[in-house]
Amino acid sequence: MSEPFDDVATIARLLPGRWVVKATNLPDLVSGERRDPAVSFELVRENPLALAEYRTYRDPEGRERMVAGGDRWHGDGFTWRASGIRGLLVRGHWEVAGLRDPVAVLRFAPSPVTAGGVDVMIREGADAGELRRIVAADPRVVGLRLHEFASLTWLDHLPPHD
Repeated sequence: MSEPFDDVATIARLLPGRWVVKATNLPDLVSGERRDPAVSFELVRENPLALAEYRTYRDPEGRERMVAGGDRWHGDGFTWRASGIRGLLVRGHWEVAGLRDPVAVLRFAPSPVTAGGVDVMIREGADAGELRRIVAADPRVVGLRLHEFASLTWLDHLPPHD
């Protein structure tokens, strides 16, 4: 079983930037309700580590939507809090399962408003052609547990919105 990636200095150095979700087992992404998902992280503070997070996707009508929030390191993962008044109620916990630039795997704990699961992401602009082969050869290299790998849906099966 893989442990979370907890090298804070490496996370602070490598995670900021824009990432494109290429595979997941999260129901709202697998169903196609949220297409073309991507996430951007901005470093807010290194100690204690804090990030601003912006998740974008296209809704079923093709409109771009964004969910913004903040992430705070708590020793082996992050606590996410939605921006604005929603932040009083909407929170989540996640960890970096693996981080090997240009690939990142995030693992989400279930919450009252979201399912748990994993996202396999590639840094925007990186060649995604070898991603599936790299992950399939040894899922543990990127922090995936075998049952997580078996449950992944690769999002390239969904036609892009025009």
